[in-house]
Amino acid sequence: MNLLWSRTCAVAEYIRGVSGVFWLLTTNTSAICKVFPALSGFAKTHPLEQVTLEFIAQSKAGTTAKITAVFVVAAAITIIMGNCFGKPEETAEDLHRKGAAAWGQYQGAKDREDKRQLTEAIDFYNRAVLLAGSRTPLRRTILVDLLFALLENNKPSQQDLALIEEYFTEVVQDLLPEQCQFITETTGQRYEDLYKISLDPSHFDRCVANYNDAALKYGPTPEESVVWFLVIAELHIGRKEVTHYEKALDALRAARDICPNTPAGDVERLKIAKGMYEIYKTLYLDGGDKAYLQGAIAECDFALALPAPEDHLQLLTKYVRCVWVLLDTHRDTPVPDELKAQAIDRAREALDELAETPDGDETKWQVIVDLADILSYEKGNLRREDLDHAVDLYRRAEVVVPEDSESDLLVKMAGAIWLQSKSTDEQEGFQTAIDMLIKAYNKTPGSYIANNIGAIYLDKAKNTNVADLEMAREYYLKASNVCPTEPDKTSFADQAKAIEDRIEKLTKTEGGVDAGPLRQLTGERRQTRRASIMG
Repeated sequence: MNLLWSRTCAVAEYIRGVSGVFWLLTTNTSAICKVFPALSGFAKTHPLEQVTLEFIAQSKAGTTAKITAVFVVAAAITIIMGNCFGKPEETAEDLHRKGAAAWGQYQGAKDREDKRQLTEAIDFYNRAVLLAGSRTPLRRTILVDLLFALLENNKPSQQDLALIEEYFTEVVQDLLPEQCQFITETTGQRYEDLYKISLDPSHFDRCVANYNDAALKYGPTPEESVVWFLVIAELHIGRKEVTHYEKALDALRAARDICPNTPAGDVERLKIAKGMYEIYKTLYLDGGDKAYLQGAIAECDFALALPAPEDHLQLLTKYVRCVWVLLDTHRDTPVPDELKAQAIDRAREALDELAETPDGDETKWQVIVDLADILSYEKGNLRREDLDHAVDLYRRAEVVVPEDSESDLLVKMAGAIWLQSKSTDEQEGFQTAIDMLIKAYNKTPGSYIANNIGAIYLDKAKNTNVADLEMAREYYLKASNVCPTEPDKTSFADQAKAIEDRIEKLTKTEGGVDAGPLRQLTGERRQTRRASIMG
């Protein structure tokens, strides 16, 4: 409006000036020569006016010249007015209409790969936004159209995406929930595509933020929300970092909380529980934090409560394995008897399902051994019948033991027989356990196996049988010799020295010499290999 007013005023001044020229020319032809220099300055930059003035200058004085001059000046006025107003400038409305037309052509085109109309539409919309006033309905209308046009570009720049988010914030109140959902989903997808190329963490964060909005903000169905939380979890898992694994767990928990109570919802809950188990397993293997192992056990337990016949056996075996790893690896952690009992029940359930499967099957063989391990776990409520069952299971597994697992199985079976013999003071059992351990030691010499042999000889000797004490001393020395690290190396040597002192005192006592009080020696069972959640 200001530009139009200034041009109108300028034209008025021209008309008033030219009117005087008109009167002068009709009364005094000679004035043409005076007027010409005044107009010639203006004519220098206006070619049409230059022609007009040249025509006037070349005309002869007289009536004809006067009349001609009148019409020529009138024409000049018209030209001057046209030049003052110029071609009308396009308005925001005009540009918006042109953008909409280009967008319509793009939408109707058979070949969407040709982006020329799309580019044209975006250009018109951008120009329209610049002309539209701030906080006006027209601006918001243009922005909405611009948003959808920008999102049509499969490979927007970071600047385009930033504008999309900025404009969306401005017009979100004017949009339908379905439109908001589409914009957030598509913006998230564009950021995800950009992140795959750039690996810029900020692009990842914006992607997840948009997907999170898609899951929560704009009225999606529970099923839709679950899908987006699963997508978010998958993205975090892909980062392979502890903090992102934790965020993946958060996303999966959020998904589980809104799963509908339907058969389809049960399927999703099962999928989520299995996913969380895998994350906990990964975190535990990475750092050994027992809280992650306990989380894995809890997720298996949750999944087993769901109807999942095709996954039931696998979940049973995972649960049993995780409980055994918790018992074996974290011996300082008190484990409720209920957890141990439940693991035993589920191991037996798994064996029932595998009743028609040969014991040599890898899965079944591992369940047999895991059940025997849990039954013979020496801490807590250890019953004689459990030990007897464990030994039977070990012997069953021994028949089909893989060669690379034989030594470890012998050590475990010897440990169970050792515990049996300690409870009944059965000498034959001690010797059976010793023979098994010696066989294992000969296959794979290890300090802890030698230690266990020495400890059983100590139990068998009852601190008085010199022959057994000498064998105990021999194996403690072997343990010290093959042990690569301190403080165990020194500990084994010290035990051998103590046994040697004991033998010396016993020898003196037998010879009638007072050897003084005899210190009771006890052996300690050592774990030869910690259990692994991997099996």
